[in-house]
Amino acid sequence: MIYGHNSGHSYIKDFISENVSEYPRLEGTEWEGYHLLGHKKKGDLGELIVTNKMQEFGYKVTPPKMYNDTWDKRIDGFETEIKLSVGATKDDKFMINHVKTKLSWERFIFYGANIVKPSRFVWCTKEDMEKCWEETDLWKRQEGDDDKMLTGANVIKWINSPFCRDITTWKTPKKRINLEHFM
Repeated sequence: MIYGHNSGHSYIKDFISENVSEYPRLEGTEWEGYHLLGHKKKGDLGELIVTNKMQEFGYKVTPPKMYNDTWDKRIDGFETEIKLSVGATKDDKFMINHVKTKLSWERFIFYGANIVKPSRFVWCTKEDMEKCWEETDLWKRQEGDDDKMLTGANVIKWINSPFCRDITTWKTPKKRINLEHFM
């Protein structure tokens, strides 16, 4: 008898189809099929989007010497970590995974792609990120003390916080304000 092959009903296929998320709001948009990409390919897409947009702004973008280095792109001389999230179920509903400050990046860019609303395109310094981790409970521990994630309403709270900056300030970073202005 051959195990694993079933000519009739497949419980494996049923399980997969019951547990795969569909994203109807992405259908007919440039994001259709995004959810089918693997994690690394989603990261590569984020790097492609940020590279194109930063080059449109006139910044020089270069890759690291090796694929999957401790930072994603050098943008105008800054070693930069890049994260992408798509509001697949609702605009402004994002997740940012595996942010690590012990890696050698200097700046962090987040691109939150919305379907209806304008997308979110922001950045911070490593110092901003570390200070945010110390002074707020927005970011949660993921796989270790230096591996954090941001989900739900906390993403927008972080975007609107003094620890985060609009991408248009890349050359002229805004001055940080006191945390009580954010609360």
